[in-house]
Amino acid sequence: MSMCQTLALLFNIVRLALREMFGSQEMESCNALAPDSLEEERAGFLCMRYAEQTRILSNAVLSSPGETNPTLRRAVETQAAKLSGRASSPTSPLPDEVERYVTKVALHAYKVTDRDIQALAEAGYSEDAIFELTLSAALGAGMARLEIGLNALKGDADATQSH
Repeated sequence: MSMCQTLALLFNIVRLALREMFGSQEMESCNALAPDSLEEERAGFLCMRYAEQTRILSNAVLSSPGETNPTLRRAVETQAAKLSGRASSPTSPLPDEVERYVTKVALHAYKVTDRDIQALAEAGYSEDAIFELTLSAALGAGMARLEIGLNALKGDADATQSH
């Protein structure tokens, strides 16, 4: 299985897990809580219910020992989140090849090809390092979009603006 196929499989697993986590059954339980303020209750319910799992996931991806330095993984996560709409302070610059890859993963993950993976490999990144960079970028982009969506459910005017 190529790295691209592995990444596509990973993205599908994450997508299915999110669908399972935030599926219709969870939304139905929110309906019983407060029918007059459903969007606000949904946002609060989801934030409370999954806050600890989100923290554990973020720590595992960004701080665990690995092929890449945790500082690089955090910078990748921050850059991907910024590209996906999270307001953030300036990040430390990423190497050009990593910057191009992070931008593609954050904005157009479905367009990642073997060629993108090969470019990182040619720049000296191992398959494990590329996997860690991919997870960091996907985490940043996904969490930023989730935060924007939850803020929109709460009625935050900034969440509905184009980022």
